[in-house]
Amino acid sequence: MDKFATWQMPTRLHFGHGAVAGLAETVCELGMARVLVVTDPGVGRAGLSDRVLQVLAGVGVEARVFDAVESNPSIETVERAAAAYVAGDAQGLIAIGGGSPIDVAKAAGILARHSGSLADYVGMGKVRNPLPPLIAIPTTVGTGSEVTSFAVITDRPRRRKLVIGSPHIAPREAVLDPELVATLPASLVAATAMDALTHAIESVISKLATPFSDGSALEAIRLIAANLAAGLHALEARASLEAFYTALSDLSPEVIGGKLPDDGFYYIP
Repeated sequence: MDKFATWQMPTRLHFGHGAVAGLAETVCELGMARVLVVTDPGVGRAGLSDRVLQVLAGVGVEARVFDAVESNPSIETVERAAAAYVAGDAQGLIAIGGGSPIDVAKAAGILARHSGSLADYVGMGKVRNPLPPLIAIPTTVGTGSEVTSFAVITDRPRRRKLVIGSPHIAPREAVLDPELVATLPASLVAATAMDALTHAIESVISKLATPFSDGSALEAIRLIAANLAAGLHALEARASLEAFYTALSDLSPEVIGGKLPDDGFYYIP
């Protein structure tokens, strides 16, 4: 039987040193005069969100900050972020951080444009309406959430991870600025790069793999192997990890690893 594959890559990427400065043009293109910035306390302490807020202020964009995102974010956190979005009459979302803030922004966008609870949208294809424009600005080098059509949120009372998948929830834009990972602790570079490596390996062995995805995944494995050790300390090597993993995430048939049940139960970071 012939094997077919469907590819959809809706996220536009902006990559390069100082790419955050170009955010001004992007928000204006999207007509975002008021935005909700979703991030976590660590990103704020590192001063990374301040750089984004300065760019927004420079073009007169009103930014409200929601910085209460935790690791393995909960449904309750998403609900609070969605309430902040509505209360601020926002016209778009900007997520700054790793996979947790980006996933919270995706899920908050769902609640902002749909009725019911987040649990109503668990699974594939249940998000029917377009979401508010989302710009993702990753500050790690391995989650890939800035280009995927999935969000993973924790249901703490039931000790489960909820996976929501729809083309509508992929970020509209992703800004990859290597300068934002310059101060990333070496331990976090190693951890997120191993996440990237795991996804690349899973992509190669996936039953949905194609020659197209295999080429991307195998090149990702090569680049991670070549740059990981240096990337613990060198900015250029970190840039290679960040840029290629983002591209891999957009091409790979492997989307969610097999670790979800465990980290949903044990809250593994």
